[in-house]
Amino acid sequence: MAKIDVELKKLHQILVDRDYFYQVPDYQRPYVWDKDHLGALIDDLVGSYTNNREDEYFCGSIVIVENQKDKRWDVVDGQQRLTSFIILACTILRLYKHSLGQESKDFIEDSIYDRYDKEKERLKFLTAQNYNSIFENTVLNHLEFEDNIKKSELNKKFEENTYLRNAYYFKELLNESVENGSISDIDDFVKWFYEHIVLTRIICFEQDSAMQIFQVLNDRGQPLSPIDILKSSLMQEIKQDSEKRKDFITTWDKLVEACKSVEGVDIDLEDFFNMYLEYADPSTSKKRADKGLKKVFKDSKKDACGFIYEISEFMKAYTALLKKQDRYVYLLRYLPSRYWASILTTALYVKYPDFDALKKLLVSYYYQTWIAGGTITRIKQTSINIIKNVKSNKSVETIKELILNSIDSYNTFDQYLYNLWDSSSVYHSKWVRPVLALANYFMADEEKPHFIAMDAETQVEHILPQTPKRGSQWNADFDKEKREEWVNNIANLTLLKRKKNAHALNGDFDEKRKIYGGKDTSKVISCYDITKELYSNYRKWNEKSLQERYKSLYNTITPVLHIEGQEDDFEDDFDLE
Repeated sequence: MAKIDVELKKLHQILVDRDYFYQVPDYQRPYVWDKDHLGALIDDLVGSYTNNREDEYFCGSIVIVENQKDKRWDVVDGQQRLTSFIILACTILRLYKHSLGQESKDFIEDSIYDRYDKEKERLKFLTAQNYNSIFENTVLNHLEFEDNIKKSELNKKFEENTYLRNAYYFKELLNESVENGSISDIDDFVKWFYEHIVLTRIICFEQDSAMQIFQVLNDRGQPLSPIDILKSSLMQEIKQDSEKRKDFITTWDKLVEACKSVEGVDIDLEDFFNMYLEYADPSTSKKRADKGLKKVFKDSKKDACGFIYEISEFMKAYTALLKKQDRYVYLLRYLPSRYWASILTTALYVKYPDFDALKKLLVSYYYQTWIAGGTITRIKQTSINIIKNVKSNKSVETIKELILNSIDSYNTFDQYLYNLWDSSSVYHSKWVRPVLALANYFMADEEKPHFIAMDAETQVEHILPQTPKRGSQWNADFDKEKREEWVNNIANLTLLKRKKNAHALNGDFDEKRKIYGGKDTSKVISCYDITKELYSNYRKWNEKSLQERYKSLYNTITPVLHIEGQEDDFEDDFDLE
């Protein structure tokens, strides 16, 4: 095994020593500590300072390797801790400079810059092209705390600058400790901070050894993800080629930024890499993303840059898919699994000619299975087979046959029919809002419909209330038996925004109609078309109205969810009366 030095060092020996200047290498994850981490750190430090002032306080480890090219030490593990210490030092200097003695000032300033060269900062970041300049310009050089800034503006700054955000957190935590007397002498606290905090410093003398350690060590509370490990493994392949490493990091950063480029969609990077793995190596065996993609990388015969370029192109196809103003894509976005996304992203990526027919088939297949109570396991093999067929440009008819075989083998169709159309209680089903949204999308033939978000604002409204008020018209029109038969039926449900739903509650239908549509429907912008239609098409709400709406919903929904050849079977069994 390669030589490794392990030493217990005081903080000033790590941060103030002239021979040790650090950088966070490009294969590392970004700085991610948040208020919880900082709060725990300050609590520990202040508690130790208050109660055990003469004792040393052990604060974990730092793993470094000499980077002879840059004449710095690469921080392999411990960047979260090290960065936080320097941000804390900058914050103390900005807030309490006039209360510090010369020794304390020297400790802080020497842990930020070289004493003899103020251009040479103690810590640099290579994790993204702009990280170091952000850190340098807003924390190291020009740290300012704005007291009269709007919270929204401050939060926007924090989104773009984790270093500045944490400086504000430290300000809050320090002020609290000073005000409550936990830190009565800030100068004394600073000297204790540098002289009594100790860390284990592990020095590696070979880059490969450092990379191996990187893959197995965790930062405090932040375990390495498969994607962190994949990134480091790919960069290890580039080794000392600085141009290729720079190119790789630029492309990787664009991938990360692309995750934020689709409004209203939070793209998880690990989920995306798993989608790419399903495209690159479609199989039913579950692989961890880093292990599966390392095999794909090896088999591709590409270098790391070429490989990440290809993944970047796949990301472009995925974001293009999510940006489509398309009813079928909207419906697929509601599904509890992501196989649909792997399939359609693959289709866009390989320029599959029957994309439109494919997306319609997927809506039918996945919604029938979802409504029938099918699990992800049920759709897995068929989904993987669809990806294979799309990659090899098989016809949409071939894919349709795959889907129908899957539906038949699990008796999906009959169960779907019962759960949606025959069941007297669909209200508590997770799919009921998406199905009502489906009806809303297809009531009008809009070329670019607006997306209906499945959030807390989009609620399911009972037209006939679950608990009518005593003496209301509902009790006259529906006895207990009829109410139980219809109240949770699909025909009695619609969509409302939360505010309007709270207003509608269990009022009589005349009251509800005004809320659903109002006298001037052009001004009712918060209602859905499926709900506005109740105002325009129904004067009262009784069993006949429910039967009519049942037919209406059936005629809207079934052409979307049924696959050609299934309609006749349904019509034979369908008996409204």
